[in-house]
Amino acid sequence: MQSLVWYAKTNKSLPMFSDGFEFDELNTIIKVVCKYFGMSIETMESKTRKRYVVIPRQFIHYFARFKTAHSLSVIGSMAGQKDHSTVSSSIKTINDLLLFDTQIKRDYKNLNALLCQ
Repeated sequence: MQSLVWYAKTNKSLPMFSDGFEFDELNTIIKVVCKYFGMSIETMESKTRKRYVVIPRQFIHYFARFKTAHSLSVIGSMAGQKDHSTVSSSIKTINDLLLFDTQIKRDYKNLNALLCQ
């Protein structure tokens, strides 16, 4: 499966997954979150584990899980070439941070509003 960067560089349309769901929903989530955090898609897909990249990547995994019907494997492969277990861990991390981290709560609220437009 090609990454979003490849599709952006080649101007090819995003494929349909075998379950009939298009990648456009996931692509929108990735673009909105990256723009919100001022980060390129290339940076999000990088292997770095720095917090300023990991938190947006975790938000992408979180929103993709609850706003699309894609499996964890599909979400992981399209959002940073990550394994399904990484996506699952990201979702748990964001859920835990939402309980006590005010900045994460603020980011969640703002991103949710942007994604619901």
